[in-house]
Amino acid sequence: TVQVSKGPTTAITTACIVRLPRRRRNMAIHPSLIIIGFCALAGLSRAFQPFGGPSFFSYNPPRRSWSCARAPSSRAADVDVERHCRADGARRGNGGGATAPMKRSGRWGELFGDVRTNGGTTRMYAGESSEATEEGSELAPSSSSAAAEEEGARGGSKPVVAVIGSGAVGCYYGGRLWESGRYDVKFHMRGEHYEKSKANGLNITSVHGDMFIPPETLEAYDAPENMGKADWVIVALKSTALSAAPALVRPLLKPTTRVLAIMNGLVDEDLVQMLEEQGCPEGEERGGGERAEQEAHSSPPAGVTAASASKLTCCAATFGGMALVCCNKIAPGHVDHSYAGKLTVALASSSDDGPNVEFTHREAMEDLWRDINIEYFVYEENIVRGRWSKMCWNLPFNGISVAMGGITIDKVVTDPGLRRLAYVVIDETISAANADLESRGANPSMFLGQAEKDAMMTLSDGMGPYKTSTMLDFTHRRPMEVQYLFRKAVERANRLNVPVPHLETLVTQIEAFQRFYGL
Repeated sequence: TVQVSKGPTTAITTACIVRLPRRRRNMAIHPSLIIIGFCALAGLSRAFQPFGGPSFFSYNPPRRSWSCARAPSSRAADVDVERHCRADGARRGNGGGATAPMKRSGRWGELFGDVRTNGGTTRMYAGESSEATEEGSELAPSSSSAAAEEEGARGGSKPVVAVIGSGAVGCYYGGRLWESGRYDVKFHMRGEHYEKSKANGLNITSVHGDMFIPPETLEAYDAPENMGKADWVIVALKSTALSAAPALVRPLLKPTTRVLAIMNGLVDEDLVQMLEEQGCPEGEERGGGERAEQEAHSSPPAGVTAASASKLTCCAATFGGMALVCCNKIAPGHVDHSYAGKLTVALASSSDDGPNVEFTHREAMEDLWRDINIEYFVYEENIVRGRWSKMCWNLPFNGISVAMGGITIDKVVTDPGLRRLAYVVIDETISAANADLESRGANPSMFLGQAEKDAMMTLSDGMGPYKTSTMLDFTHRRPMEVQYLFRKAVERANRLNVPVPHLETLVTQIEAFQRFYGL
């Protein structure tokens, strides 16, 4: 009698009892032995199938999907994870490149699940596929899937994500969250963009897959007061509108709301200060004087000043979001995403203290973007490092594109002189960034270097004739993001005695354009 279990990785022979006739016991091969050998071979094939071995059964266990996100780093652990990412990608015919689309399925996801390196900049997220996990499997659902199942069992509603600033960036990332089906996504829009979207739906064309939110499904609002409270608020405004952000965000806040500012420049400390000056909605204060006293003595997250971190009382936390993405609003109700899409997020401030608070916020943010169809997601442990890393691209390429009168990125990277200038401005940006990090007590391992420099140029080489947001503002004679994107970077470098002559020249030219054209 032979019994084979249908477990996810092994086949086990539970009983093999063969009684041979006396006259045939000396035969070299008996049919019963063939059956036993087949079962043994099948068992080995199931045991080694996670490593690419063949399967003799049609039964396939549920597969876990994983995503590989890698920030530039020289750490051996990062290289090791990247090797596995490339190997799995090559096995599935996509070349295994680091910039391949984020979602993949593979046995490495089944074997290892979440992978965290010591540096905290590399992520491989494991999450359940559409198949349910078989009872008795060694693979437990991810924390986000388990939470969703528990919420569904309670009959709870979806988490609410409110997008303030539903231009190109806000619509793209908000659209990806809507696409997952896990969130109730609400968009704050204005003018013709609002009217066209309400009437015809929101159309997002993308190199990673088009999206269309039909008008009967789209939750678009022209007033944040009508949107209700939100669990997450994504602020995707330009920094020129930062002063308007608190009034737009305030009606959406409750004590547990987390705010993610996907914006350019050094905006985080001013945003927190403005939110606090605006005050909490009525009845939403987080605990009065005693709470404020506790927060005044709490430790801020790495890279954030005590002033900005300890004052937050209007919501649970604020995060800084750095998007390396090429997308433009090409018409009212139509956003086009043409390249890249990496999103880096770091905690900027928290209303709570305690040793596990930053970890809790980090897990919540990672769950928000888990299995979302963007290029890849990186959680950065230091907000200052994250902002400067993004400015390693913004300052040279936005700056040169405007200083040259409004040119596209392909012209910057293919002209020898402009390419050299871009390298020089990146070097100056890195020097200012590292001095800023050092002044805040950051570990030297967090300093920026050649990896970031190479990554910015490689990214730009693949963009083609992309028009930067600052260049578009300039050519359309709109206010440009001079203060938070350019001027604050120069002021911080000057305060730290870091010479940035080429960057200062670019900023001087851009500011002159603003004055000449009355922007």
